[in-house]
Amino acid sequence: MRNTHPQISQTYLTDLIGLPYRSFDCWEITKLFYRKIMFLDLDVIAYDDPSDKQNVSRLIEIEKQKFRQVNSPEFGDIIVFRVNGIASHIGIFVGEGSFLHTMEKTGCVIDKLAKWEKRIEGFFRHDKIQT
Repeated sequence: MRNTHPQISQTYLTDLIGLPYRSFDCWEITKLFYRKIMFLDLDVIAYDDPSDKQNVSRLIEIEKQKFRQVNSPEFGDIIVFRVNGIASHIGIFVGEGSFLHTMEKTGCVIDKLAKWEKRIEGFFRHDKIQT
């Protein structure tokens, strides 16, 4: 069972909206979400350029090994997306067909999964999270 209270989770989600991409790329937003909402610290990943999609893809592949792929997402599951054919972007499923992510032009936003459906590589749940 997930150890999050919906009202607390919603408050923290609201606090994340609008954070700038230059300070919080998709991995940094994910780490912050997991620390504040899921009570789990994710690894620090050192990389120089979040626009280097090949490098980001390699790092995602390494980090995915701490997660297990699931067929249907639940609150807090990570979604890996292909951008320009490369699995190089992640978001967090927040329920009701929506996910949290950040991009250079928008900063951190909640977006509709349906808009990104064709880019979904898969849904992943951290091994330490019970359902």
